[in-house]
Amino acid sequence: MLLPKKSFLENESYILSRSFYKEEKFHFDKVKMIEELHSDESIMTQSIKGYIETVSKETDVTFSIFRTVGSIGKLRSGDNLNKSELSENGEYAVYGGNGTIGRYDKPNRSGNTIIIGKVGLYCGNVHFSKEPFWLTSNAVSLEITDESNVFVPYLVHLLKSLDLNKLATGAVQKFISIKQMNNIKLSLPTYEKQVELSKWFDDLEKSKTSIQKLLSSFSEELGVMTKNSIAEKALKH
Repeated sequence: MLLPKKSFLENESYILSRSFYKEEKFHFDKVKMIEELHSDESIMTQSIKGYIETVSKETDVTFSIFRTVGSIGKLRSGDNLNKSELSENGEYAVYGGNGTIGRYDKPNRSGNTIIIGKVGLYCGNVHFSKEPFWLTSNAVSLEITDESNVFVPYLVHLLKSLDLNKLATGAVQKFISIKQMNNIKLSLPTYEKQVELSKWFDDLEKSKTSIQKLLSSFSEELGVMTKNSIAEKALKH
């Protein structure tokens, strides 16, 4: 993971504390900063190249099972939980209509369960929890009942790709009904192929996240470099 260079941040802090309100002589090690930017650029280029190679991978897929969500699992709404009952130190995560919203001292769902937002602007978002958790009434859990034909991690990727939010109705508050979710049609390859594809999708997600962090850090460094360059020329010598 590419982290902001300490020297960059120290120089920016110097500008703000010493030079922002008073013009004075300012210099920084431009050569060192440029070398660091070149190094970071090289790392980022290799990461992007790796991502492109991964996404370009060819694999044959034959869809052998055509099912609905309702035929492979059980959807259940969560339970009411007041915000005042949430605790930062709770042992279990609490999932609402758009992912985690806090923690609680007991669970109402077991682990290895898919969570789908049911109510709210972002309803239809999909999450997965390996650990037990508390599910609020703004979301539903999908517990797979046909594990011999469905690899749960693959199904998580598949459901995320379907953009379930487009199923939402409601003028004042958007929501998706359990009936709508049960009727979602899925085309599934063999279990073995689901396992293989799931690993490939995981690699893509990890690579994408890594590149996004690199870009964010590089952008921050460019900002500091720009400020320092302007300050060096603009402040009195």
